[in-house]
Amino acid sequence: MAKKFSTKALAFIDDLMGDMSKKDKERLGKTLGFLAGEIANEKYKSLSDSEKHVWNQERIMHHGDFGVIVEDYGRKKKNPLVKGLGEGLKESDRQDEPFWIYSPYFVTKATQERKKKAGRR
Repeated sequence: MAKKFSTKALAFIDDLMGDMSKKDKERLGKTLGFLAGEIANEKYKSLSDSEKHVWNQERIMHHGDFGVIVEDYGRKKKNPLVKGLGEGLKESDRQDEPFWIYSPYFVTKATQERKKKAGRR
């Protein structure tokens, strides 16, 4: 049931965008993802230290991690809007990339080598 819903939802969104090019869909997704991530960043910054502690304890993952997963899903489904959404989420959480837990599964070998050289694992 969930698979049918997600497929229908993606088709509905594609219909709404009409004749928009793939590149524009990806740009739109990236902008929306970045804005969503920035809203999360601003919310976190507005918290007290004790509220931040609770947030950190209860957080399942960084939104950059979620962006990695969403971007990969968009790439696999050949959906530029979803791919861009993931890119935007990642971009807005770039400062916390060393703390992402899922990204090692999706990064390329070249990226892994670059991180090793920079001293980040």
